Amino acid sequence: MPIPTAKIADCTKSAIFCFGTAYIFEQRARSVRWRTNWLTFLGIANPIAVGATVGAFSADSKITVVMMTLSAGLSVPLAVLSVWSLVAKWSDNLSYFLETKTDNYRLASQYRQISQNPSLAEAEFEKQYSILETQGQIRKAQDERYDISDKEKRKGMRAGLCEYQFPCAGCDTIPKSMESTFCPVCGQF
Repeated sequence: MPIPTAKIADCTKSAIFCFGTAYIFEQRARSVRWRTNWLTFLGIANPIAVGATVGAFSADSKITVVMMTLSAGLSVPLAVLSVWSLVAKWSDNLSYFLETKTDNYRLASQYRQISQNPSLAEAEFEKQYSILETQGQIRKAQDERYDISDKEKRKGMRAGLCEYQFPCAGCDTIPKSMESTFCPVCGQF
């Protein structure tokens, strides 16, 4: 007995949702990683530059005085930003964003596999679908702690629709790129 088309459609929608969620967290991870890398680089480069200047020109040279002044001016914002990164838990967030990105891409791939497997018996489909739905609900509950904005949801929807070449429910077009449109479902981001 073939798998009902409504079930295949639900499976495809879940794949799109998971892919879009993974895309959102991938974008967040990229942003946090960039900020963390720059903060780490400047936090290390700043004192090394002062030490190298003192070693190369002596502590009394004009270049050293200029370098120490620049370093002092950079140290205050770096200290404040470092404290903020700890308070905002950038490294914890980065770790979570990477974990959920991987898990959501895996779920999306598994939804796609079972929805495109014509040889799968209906009972086996139902079993695999039920397992994926349970895993998906657990992941969704964890992801909801990270407040996904409406703008991010529309961007994630566009990414999922683009990946699966599925028409948008709002504008009835299949997105070809991640360029924003005026559609209230897959654009305006």
